[in-house]
Amino acid sequence: MDAVEISFEFVIESVDFTSIHSLFSREQQLVLASYKYQDKILGLKGVCMRYLVLIYGNEAELANRSPEEKQAEMTAYNDFTSMIQKRGVQLGGEALHPTSSATTVRVRQGKVLTTDGPFAETKEQLGGFYIIQSENLDEAIEIAAKVPNATDGSIEIRPIVEWN
Repeated sequence: MDAVEISFEFVIESVDFTSIHSLFSREQQLVLASYKYQDKILGLKGVCMRYLVLIYGNEAELANRSPEEKQAEMTAYNDFTSMIQKRGVQLGGEALHPTSSATTVRVRQGKVLTTDGPFAETKEQLGGFYIIQSENLDEAIEIAAKVPNATDGSIEIRPIVEWN
């Protein structure tokens, strides 16, 4: 199948910036508005956005699961991954090692500082991610709601900035 290039132009005539935080520059506000109002601004169906789907869970609870529970979760993730691959929406994804293997890096006054583990203690830890494409946020939410960890953890969806 040959690739097809699609180009289009649109003009933002009016955007209400009162709902967008005043600390952002005008350029940043335009980017934020483009995500918030993407369907209205583009007025196009079938234009895909990329989203990062972050999967959070409680590592301590996961570690205490029985081998059967762990296997059931792996099966659920394999089924979910197969489903999004068949739909053609998965662009990538990986599981992460536990936070005990993490290193936090900061640069202060020109010095590189490293700390073992995550910066903050949290109830839920980032355990993995998917990169998906969808027509809009509603479709991304529908997909994210099917991530197995959505029932006992949380799923965060973040639009990916498209740099042109």
